[in-house]
Amino acid sequence: MKIRQLLIGQAARSLVDKNYGASHRVAYDLIKGLKERYYFFQGPSRLEELELSKGIVFVRGTFNDKIKIERLLLFKSAILCESAIDLDDCDVFLDDVIEFSSQILGGKVEENREFGRLYISQMEVEFSASIQKFSGIFSGIGEEISELISKYGNSVESYRPSALSLGGSTVSGTNIKVEPFKIEERIGFPRHENIYYSAAPLKTKDHQKILEKFERLLLE
Repeated sequence: MKIRQLLIGQAARSLVDKNYGASHRVAYDLIKGLKERYYFFQGPSRLEELELSKGIVFVRGTFNDKIKIERLLLFKSAILCESAIDLDDCDVFLDDVIEFSSQILGGKVEENREFGRLYISQMEVEFSASIQKFSGIFSGIGEEISELISKYGNSVESYRPSALSLGGSTVSGTNIKVEPFKIEERIGFPRHENIYYSAAPLKTKDHQKILEKFERLLLE
């Protein structure tokens, strides 16, 4: 299994909901500080962009001169990083954001340990075999669909499963949704090249381990 590219993923944390009693000046210093510290090309500049319920958004930044951050979103009781990098690096970035914000706000910004961390890893991968190994019970239905379409005057390849999804759930005792695990044929590539898109509610390295195990099943 080969990772062709990492796509935009997410790392999110819940924060302890505190009233820091921050003045407009402190809020301004925090926004200005985040934008300058991480070299964000875009940050909130209008009053309507400072709505914590919708998320205060910073776009296209850099951390440690090498880690590219696509977006940072700040909510009243949560923080989220989006980037096409290893999600371990997103975690290091969020650690730094929390520490820096604590200094500006004059009070410790704390992660809410009652809730776990959430991740969405997305990547484009190449397998050594096709996922069609798991299509056996659907082959008859796929052929029938193709035959019906041909009666409409259109010739098509036999229909067959092009995706696998293991359903998502919610965190116990909450309405927080955990994304499903997915493997889908990558649009724009011939099927025989075995190029797939995959998403998982996992860290990048854990996602990779599951895909490697999946490929071993394909090759058995």
